[in-house]
Amino acid sequence: MRTSQSEIPVDKAAFSRLGAQEFKQCVQFVSLLPHVKALNLALCDELSSSIYWRLKDKLIDIVWGQSFMLLFPRFFKVQEKPGNYKEIQLKENLFIKRFEKAEATEFTLSDVYNIELDNGKEETVFLHEQELITALYTDTDFYTSIGQEFCIIFDVIYAKTGTEAVVESFYGVVRSQEMDGGQSIKVLGDRAICLF
Repeated sequence: MRTSQSEIPVDKAAFSRLGAQEFKQCVQFVSLLPHVKALNLALCDELSSSIYWRLKDKLIDIVWGQSFMLLFPRFFKVQEKPGNYKEIQLKENLFIKRFEKAEATEFTLSDVYNIELDNGKEETVFLHEQELITALYTDTDFYTSIGQEFCIIFDVIYAKTGTEAVVESFYGVVRSQEMDGGQSIKVLGDRAICLF
């Protein structure tokens, strides 16, 4: 498995600029909300690139780094038949040689990628967005590596674009985290306040 940064084929400078202006606008909006201001976090447009980079750095790690075996199969699925996805089966010590955006051959709301593993196996994988969102709320290691600031920004933007069902599912997640000792009650309360 790749362990050296020099083996990761990502132009980090170009990747850091991708979507940076749009994200900065989101940060400007969220940082002005009274409940967010009261949290006294490092959440301002001057730090937007640092906040965004934590997410991007984790995504690089999921595809090209140490989190590949654990998180890649969770977030990227292979299609068994239309509308039915399953976890990609990976053997120990495999890594990705190629990861490219692909064109969907049928209608899908998921992002589609072609990958090639170092054993020569090629697959078309679909980003399973719901798994990624679930991890932002339930996977301690994942949401800690992304950072509280990004999670709050995501909460606000997701709530502003989501449906009432999303908010209801959020309350279910808050209750489950509260029961299993995930995030502290204060952090969960602060994040919930940011939604409104």
